[in-house]
Amino acid sequence: MNTADQFEVAQHTPGPWHLIKKDLAFNIMARGQNIYGRICTVSWAWPHKQQVVEQKNNARLIAAAPDLLDALIDASNGLRWYQESFPEASNGCDEEAMSKIAAAIAKATGAPT
Repeated sequence: MNTADQFEVAQHTPGPWHLIKKDLAFNIMARGQNIYGRICTVSWAWPHKQQVVEQKNNARLIAAAPDLLDALIDASNGLRWYQESFPEASNGCDEEAMSKIAAAIAKATGAPT
């Protein structure tokens, strides 16, 4: 089983996801195979500048989730190939990075850790 197959536990609406501001909220929108519309809403109770900035940053992170997941899977595949191709160059940092990447992918996909 290759790494990409390993992480196909949970299906999500593929990206890109878009951020749209509406009133006191940011809507994360997508157009996928089974969904066309809002993925979620990030809102705030009152328009305090710091809260709006923080919530906008939270919404941006959510909107980037499909792209981040794809990048992590690619990074995992690339690092695994590097470790297998050049075992003499591997060090503890590689395994620490792989562990963090695998944990993030599992969190995003619902795969067991």
